[in-house]
Amino acid sequence: MGARREFVTRFSRAFRDGDHLVIPLGVGVKASSDWRAYNAPGWTAVDLGTLAWGPVRRPGWLPIERPSLTLHDGPAPETPVPPYEEISVVSLPLAARENDEAMRREVRAAIGSHSLSAEAVDLREVPVLLLARPDPQAPDGLSMAVVEVEVRHYRTWWAIPARAVAVPLMIPVDAIAMPVLYVSILIYGVH
Repeated sequence: MGARREFVTRFSRAFRDGDHLVIPLGVGVKASSDWRAYNAPGWTAVDLGTLAWGPVRRPGWLPIERPSLTLHDGPAPETPVPPYEEISVVSLPLAARENDEAMRREVRAAIGSHSLSAEAVDLREVPVLLLARPDPQAPDGLSMAVVEVEVRHYRTWWAIPARAVAVPLMIPVDAIAMPVLYVSILIYGVH
């Protein structure tokens, strides 16, 4: 009762200024199973220098422990004055998920003339962002980092007062209903 969940529904683009990356995104808000918002504005940011960069791997081999970025409400802050770099966030094609070589080909194509690529992929209903960059010191000339945006769980303001009122009312209802249920199970059995 009163539980809400906020999570990323869409990555669209990112803005890079040096090592600072700002990512505007769409946020979904669910209360129980009801959608309250599907694409509300939100954003997150990351310092690229703090990420663990490693070899390009297909999504099935990504680290389980990933940095979780803070989800901020509202539109992203104003982008810095040029020369910031706008980076498109594309969805990772299924063909790229087959093996590491297919993944490297996809990342090379996505980077193109940019200094960074960003590809969104859903892993067990948690959207993650695969960031890749050219890296002359890496064996394949590419390195990749994986980030996810936190999922926020919270209770609305009215949840605690509603529970305080509902629980005492449920005790007498349970005291009457449960014996009736037990007797009907004993007489008719469970079907």
